Amino acid sequence: MLAAHEIEGRDKPAPGAFTLVVDWAQNPVCVIVTTQVEIAPFDQVSAEFAYREGEGDRSLAQWRETHRRYFERAASQLGISFSPQDLLLLEQFEKVYPR
Repeated sequence: MLAAHEIEGRDKPAPGAFTLVVDWAQNPVCVIVTTQVEIAPFDQVSAEFAYREGEGDRSLAQWRETHRRYFERAASQLGISFSPQDLLLLEQFEKVYPR
């Protein structure tokens, strides 16, 4: 959620930026490079984006259901509410290490 980035003071991802991905114990897992970033309302996320994310059955319906629950929990923890019109940061990336 864009609001979460703003509340937490996190930088927005930018194309060409490298990120070290860590697990829950903060152990390095891989390095990714951001290739594209879009800002769109939750209810306008495309079926193509949901498919590329590759979770579950890759359907838009499944993506919306699981992500709605996630964003509702995250918003609640930040003391805000979540609506389908809230803006999301939609990041596309490639894994660059390990290959």
